[in-house]
Amino acid sequence: LYYFDQYGHKEEETEIHQNNDLPPGSVQVLPSGDGDNKMAELRLMLDMMLNEKIDKLEDNKKLAAQVDELNEGLKNGGFNKFCVEELTEVEETELLPEHKAKLKQFEIQNCQISGEAPGLCLFDCSSARKLFSFPATLTLSACGFVPGKSSLDKMLSTSDPDCVSELLNSHLIQMCFDSLSCPDAFMDWVFFLMSDVHGELLPSSSLRILLDLLQRNHGKASHWIPTPLTLARVLVNYGASLTMLLPVQDLVDFTDSDLSLTNNKENSQPDSNPTPEQLLPPAGQWCYHDGLRRVLRVMAEAIHKRPNLYSEKDLLAMTIMLLRVSIDQNLNNNCLMHDLKLSMSAILNAVPADNWNSYISRLCELAPHMASHHHNLLQLVEVLPPSDRGITLQHHLSYVFLCYLSFGSCEQNFMNLKIRDLVPIVKSFEIGEGTDFYRLYSLCVLLDRCVSKKTLPVSEKLDWLWLRGSHIVQLWKTSRSRVSCQRFLYP
Repeated sequence: LYYFDQYGHKEEETEIHQNNDLPPGSVQVLPSGDGDNKMAELRLMLDMMLNEKIDKLEDNKKLAAQVDELNEGLKNGGFNKFCVEELTEVEETELLPEHKAKLKQFEIQNCQISGEAPGLCLFDCSSARKLFSFPATLTLSACGFVPGKSSLDKMLSTSDPDCVSELLNSHLIQMCFDSLSCPDAFMDWVFFLMSDVHGELLPSSSLRILLDLLQRNHGKASHWIPTPLTLARVLVNYGASLTMLLPVQDLVDFTDSDLSLTNNKENSQPDSNPTPEQLLPPAGQWCYHDGLRRVLRVMAEAIHKRPNLYSEKDLLAMTIMLLRVSIDQNLNNNCLMHDLKLSMSAILNAVPADNWNSYISRLCELAPHMASHHHNLLQLVEVLPPSDRGITLQHHLSYVFLCYLSFGSCEQNFMNLKIRDLVPIVKSFEIGEGTDFYRLYSLCVLLDRCVSKKTLPVSEKLDWLWLRGSHIVQLWKTSRSRVSCQRFLYP
């Protein structure tokens, strides 16, 4: 077909073919001269599509047959039946000893955790506030205060609790403190008041008075410190017992009978008109935390400012009491960890350099009496401050605890510890049936505290590399595989 354009030129038009193989009404447009080749290609493509459809139908039939076979196998037990049959065949055949050992190594073991709960129930709420409580039994006379001739003495001894509270909230005490007749008894009373009273105003005022007076290096306030007896009274008033605080009684010179305040029996009669402070419940988990935090702050300040007023025996007794407090069950989530570390840092720094080795030796000897649970022993190490002396004490205590957890005693000289002394301990870390991975974790952390923070000489570094390569890495791999297997057994 031809047509002429607007200029009269003759041009060829596209040829239209009617394909008989297409459905009626279908028209295929092809360039002129190529119609036969294109029709052949279309017929070839149609044949290929038909053949492919036939092949897919056959494949679908085979897949359907396989699915039916798998469903039938699942109904009969599935893969579990196959494993049981394989295990039965293995049991029937005789295995070599090395093969049995290999199977034993990869055998899935049940993880068992000791039923003993960590932590120590140190403070009993039912026994709290029995030594003193403000204003019923916590009076100045009960603390040994004898009023003198000064106006401040008369005001303190004759005023009612409300007037005394207003007096403490002012700065009159700090300005006229040297006029007091019994300054040490007054500061003991303020210390007990700060630990016992609930609320914010009066405890904060008592804390401010004590911190201000501890800054003085002259006058009557320069000789007062919170002694181990003072600390024991506060902790016993929170519900603890002296035997729980100090498992070894030869560290202090006082007993349970000495804990009661002077003339406390005269003021022990209940008041017919109790004040709101007397109606408060005993100090429990919700109320003695703040008081204990203030006590620890004053203690740290006093020991830091006046370390010469403490003997080595006093520092050791206070260390034991604070370590026992750190594992109390109510002090969860490390709520007082920062304050405990500050107090421990002040105590460790107050130990004279000449007595430092004897202090470590004595503390390590008393370590088995402080706790028995592995988690508690680890907590005793973690509460030590990250100072030079704290790290050194961590190093020695961790080794002693490792020996007691592994062998039940510490016969090595822990003052001259070498890396090679850890070889028997690491070899005792075995994973088998009924392994307590919780206890194993505590042992590994104690081992880390025993080694990682210490500067090692070259010879001990080589011993540590050998120990780590031969035992610790294998222990880590084995424990990791066991935990991974048990994650599937106990989701």
